Amino acid sequence: MEHWTIRRWQSEVTGTIRVDWFYQPIGGGSTEKLAFRNGGLLYSTTNPFTTESLQFGVTAGDSVDFVLGPDGDDYYDTTEFRMRIYALDLNPEAEVPEPSTLLLAAAGLGALALWRRRQAVPGSPDS
Repeated sequence: MEHWTIRRWQSEVTGTIRVDWFYQPIGGGSTEKLAFRNGGLLYSTTNPFTTESLQFGVTAGDSVDFVLGPDGDDYYDTTEFRMRIYALDLNPEAEVPEPSTLLLAAAGLGALALWRRRQAVPGSPDS
């Protein structure tokens, strides 16, 4: 019987991330370790234990799967698996103001200009 362990992470950011992950089969042996982004293979290895870092780009909404696969020595059926994900270089999307916000700002600037003009003209009814 094959045993697969899959952890899925969905990106909320666009940019470069770094994944630090540690895994070790408890009691010896080795385990297949893989990483996929949106179903495409990013990384694969089979070794006894390791701490590794991967760095790659993601777009908001991307799915990244971290997999412990069935290949390896399989002496024992327990593997310690930890990871941390860091955002390195984010590319936030530029916010576009709402049309009503632009209209309100333009009206305020227009009123301010009119007020200043009336203050500057001597003999005007409001001065």
